[in-house]
Amino acid sequence: MQECVFPGTLHSVREAIATAWAVLECVHCPQRFLTALHNVQMLGMFLMTVAERYHRVMDWIEQEQHRATAANEKLSFQLGDLNCSTTHLHTGDCIGGFVVNLDPLEWRKLTKRVVRDEVRGTEVTRCSSLIGLLDALVARQKQWHFNLPPTDMPRNIWITNNNPPIELVEKDATCLRLAREARSLIEKIDYE
Repeated sequence: MQECVFPGTLHSVREAIATAWAVLECVHCPQRFLTALHNVQMLGMFLMTVAERYHRVMDWIEQEQHRATAANEKLSFQLGDLNCSTTHLHTGDCIGGFVVNLDPLEWRKLTKRVVRDEVRGTEVTRCSSLIGLLDALVARQKQWHFNLPPTDMPRNIWITNNNPPIELVEKDATCLRLAREARSLIEKIDYE
């Protein structure tokens, strides 16, 4: 992505998160040490990359609000009915799509709220959100630490990780450190 703009970037990120769920749920990766390791590293770095993209979208929203304020112009925001029976892209002559012109500060507040709900999820979208993916990764990794390891896992790692107490797993596991770093980056997103 050259630019992280609202709302265009959100669609790309949503598609990437859906793909990441497939990586998270892969039944083949945990069968081998290296594929399990790659799976965890890939997901950890993905979470951090997506969190960074959300930061960049928020920066763009700020810049656009300041630009519109300085130019004394309104900003458009498109709304659409998300009723499952009428879900589509709300283009053309859609009876469920509406465009409202907003003061730049109102627009900023609304767009940042959209991004917040994309990151955190709502009651309806929690499982497809970035936080939903992060929470699922953490739960999976905790479970992986208590399952029998792949047969090709190096012995020194197996001895270190053989049924550790949950507190040790949460504190020292590299896979969970990546998740903590991603969560820290997510928590620094300015939703106001």
